[in-house]
Amino acid sequence: MRRLGFSVIDKVKLPALDLVMVRLRAPKGMTAADAMKSLHSRNPELFYEFDHYFGVTGGGLDKLIGPDMVEMKVPNPKRLWIGIIDTAIWRQATLRPVRIEAQDFANRSGKPPFAHGTAVASVLARQGAVRLTSANIFAADGRPYSSAEAIARAVNWMVARKVPVINISVAGPQNALVDRVIALATARGHVVVAAAVRHRKS
Repeated sequence: MRRLGFSVIDKVKLPALDLVMVRLRAPKGMTAADAMKSLHSRNPELFYEFDHYFGVTGGGLDKLIGPDMVEMKVPNPKRLWIGIIDTAIWRQATLRPVRIEAQDFANRSGKPPFAHGTAVASVLARQGAVRLTSANIFAADGRPYSSAEAIARAVNWMVARKVPVINISVAGPQNALVDRVIALATARGHVVVAAAVRHRKS
């Protein structure tokens, strides 16, 4: 890759998923599309993808916690353990009975965003979750944003922690890296749930 003019920004090992993620900087003046073509033509055996940006899922939480919410049927609520890949969680009063472990993958200094992840955690706690594993992937520079790399690192951590159910609440484009890590997680027996909003026809 260096022979093609690319420089390595960093290399991240994802041992739980048996992956190594390498971030590259394209040569000066080369477009992203041309950079991708160059890498594929010289090293077709490797896997490449853009590090797309993602936002929090827009709206919809007021409907989730409303009277029309479908109740979850949990065989053993006392053992319900769910991972949340989202914003950070604020440990408010409704979450005091819940065991929470957290890790930050935003790679940014400062106070992380809390609103969306806390709302999701509160919904899950109401439905019987007694243990939540929280991975914050959102930086707080103005409007919260994340990346495919942060999602991949968060999923790897969840798999390493053996979290049985992983909820990912992000909005953004389809990304092959995210698809790959989700496929690897499910192949290892984890259930991955993605947030979706259904728009009703007027």
